[in-house]
Amino acid sequence: MSEVAPTQYQDYDRAKNEAELRMGIVPALVFLSFVVPLNGRPWVIIITGAMCAVLLVQSTAQSRSAYNILANAAYLDYITIPVAQAVADFLDNLAPRIRPENEGQWIGSFVWALQQRGFFEEVDDALHEMLHLDESIRGDAQAYLEVHDHDSADTFARLLHYFSESKTRHPSNSGQETPVSESDQELPN
Repeated sequence: MSEVAPTQYQDYDRAKNEAELRMGIVPALVFLSFVVPLNGRPWVIIITGAMCAVLLVQSTAQSRSAYNILANAAYLDYITIPVAQAVADFLDNLAPRIRPENEGQWIGSFVWALQQRGFFEEVDDALHEMLHLDESIRGDAQAYLEVHDHDSADTFARLLHYFSESKTRHPSNSGQETPVSESDQELPN
């Protein structure tokens, strides 16, 4: 991006560096507020805590600004995101008869594309995110995977089974937890 859009790169670099600087100052300030022997020390700690909170908010804003610049650069084709480009290329080449038709199928096709292009960590992340989808969307995604990507469908079925079991063992509305054995605490691979 530094060669294609130098102005955008300078804005991105400045925002990223300012965010990192603010984030790096916070631990040192907290440490100094506790170590420096000053009269009225509780006030120093409170004021330093307030300054650190301001720095953290500013750091978050600068990070968001840097990410927005990157997203804009990707939108304008100054940079490409390999994972997104691989998924887009894969989905563009799907035969019309297997093109997704609804939201769940699109999600399933994204997982299938990631699997086919070798982005296995992203597949795992996507499958874990699918657990939190609406049941009908999740069902459509799972059905699409069962037809096109058996490995991901099997992994998702195990995750869903584990997720369902853990919800029945630990209902959120009861005040007591059911003991879980060590073998039940491991996630399936």
